[in-house]
Amino acid sequence: MRVMVMIKATKASEAGVMPSEELLAAMGKFNEELVKAGVMLGGEGLQPSSRGKRVRIGGGRRTVVDGPFAETKELVAGFWIWRVASMDEALEWVARCPDPMPGEETEIEIRPIFEAEDFGEEFTPELRAQEERLRVEIEERAGPGAATSASGAPGKAGAKIFPHLWYAQEAEEAARFYASIFPDSHVDRVTPLMSDSPSGPPGSVKVVDFTLFGQRFQATSAGPHHEFNDAVSIVVRCDDQAELDRYWNAFLSNGGKAQACGWLIDRFGLRWQIVPAVLDRMMSDADPARSKKVTDALLKMIKLDIAALEGAYRS
Repeated sequence: MRVMVMIKATKASEAGVMPSEELLAAMGKFNEELVKAGVMLGGEGLQPSSRGKRVRIGGGRRTVVDGPFAETKELVAGFWIWRVASMDEALEWVARCPDPMPGEETEIEIRPIFEAEDFGEEFTPELRAQEERLRVEIEERAGPGAATSASGAPGKAGAKIFPHLWYAQEAEEAARFYASIFPDSHVDRVTPLMSDSPSGPPGSVKVVDFTLFGQRFQATSAGPHHEFNDAVSIVVRCDDQAELDRYWNAFLSNGGKAQACGWLIDRFGLRWQIVPAVLDRMMSDADPARSKKVTDALLKMIKLDIAALEGAYRS
């Protein structure tokens, strides 16, 4: 899940008092930890409300109200966008956050962000396609990585790096299968190569462009070559056990084979790791004893059990 984490304003922040060098350094270190753990998606500080404006809407009218605004405790001085497994994980990170307003009382508010699936059937395929077009346009204007999809995944247009998978003949079938499992996923195009090649005559080789979680992938159907093996796998980070179970079961009920430690082989031979998003943080904990407990628990599992891993981490 994604959350917005908002630091509420104080009299000092509204007066334009800038943070000290010590606080900036502490916040910089905290942000590095967030990024290393794969939690932080973005964040910014906001200037005082005296430099802002509000637009009041009602009765078909728009009224502009100039700052400053009186309700200091309800104003926001800065924010992050985080990807976490649960609200409990977000609270754990907030507990580690440096005091953002030394000498004053403030609040940090955590709010879940709507995801595409939250809108149900009202978010039609046409609306999803519209969002995709807008995201592509935003990225083309602002540069690669600037846009995000409804699921929070980085935009794919103009991606400088993406995986390319070689299948003997099932690339399109595989891409459509993967897109049926994951949100914000679809097959974009199938392009036959109209030239003779070592793999066959014109039209026999096909290049499949597809999207999984908003990330660009490409695959080729080009005849037998090297088979997939454990040297390359696709990692899927899951926000909770229900999501992990859903993907795991989708692969296994369609010809997949479980391996160990969250790994499985799909019916096309490609390896996948279906893991909880919190796993990186727990295994890289600064306390080697806690990290070892998590690793020991993981090595005994086939499908990963998030509650059991968290229990080991906290034991």
